[in-house]
Amino acid sequence: MNISAIDKKFNRDRIEFQHNAISFNIWQCCLNCENWNKKDKNCRLFKAIPPVEVLVIGCEEYINDIPF
Repeated sequence: MNISAIDKKFNRDRIEFQHNAISFNIWQCCLNCENWNKKDKNCRLFKAIPPVEVLVIGCEEYINDIPF
């Protein structure tokens, strides 16, 4: 099954939207959590790579990473 050009455009737009939501701390997830170790790509709190669903939606231990 081939994906159409319209579907590809929709997917690119959705990816850009999600990236912006994460970048501006609108969407809480591991990537914008204070506990996320960007260098080692793991959680400092649990010293492990979170399960994929936690990477995407975050966890109860989420701490907002204020960029200033």
